[in-house]
Amino acid sequence: MITLVHATLSDEYRVKWHISSNLNDFVTIYKDGKQVSPQLYREGGFGANLNDPYFMLLKQVEDYYDYSITKSKSKKRNRHLANCWCILDQNGIEKQVFKQFTNVHLVTGIVYSIDGKYYNIETGEYYGHSSHYMKSADFLFINNEYDFDCYNKNYKDQSVNPKDRLGIYKINIHDGSFELIK
Repeated sequence: MITLVHATLSDEYRVKWHISSNLNDFVTIYKDGKQVSPQLYREGGFGANLNDPYFMLLKQVEDYYDYSITKSKSKKRNRHLANCWCILDQNGIEKQVFKQFTNVHLVTGIVYSIDGKYYNIETGEYYGHSSHYMKSADFLFINNEYDFDCYNKNYKDQSVNPKDRLGIYKINIHDGSFELIK
């Protein structure tokens, strides 16, 4: 069973990475009483349902502010902990880690979305783009009526005919398999 355990940061680490002394909501992940990794996380404003197959936490990443933000060329003064959303599984293993400020939504089961684009958590496979979805106990339905990526000249898979990707995706939320209904 996964648990989140409060992590205490040393004063030295706080000073080095410019972490306020009143910021005390850091956690690490434990499974069956053993620490999965020393990685620091924060729950974020929404909490995490550790009983779901996948859950999201804010991963703390040691990073440096750009000179244009701090007006300092000193790496020491630019240090900070960046908050990056990540999706983890029931074993506490990170499945997807996103760049800072990425707006990620854990839709249901094995599917997540970024700005209306739907992906498989395990494989990163792209399903399609939709402004809305419907779900049942076992399936997620997305209406991929206009697939922006396939019409983009810079789309990585130019062998795909955009019209072949259009339709309703019926995605199994347990294993990620899907059927395209035209």
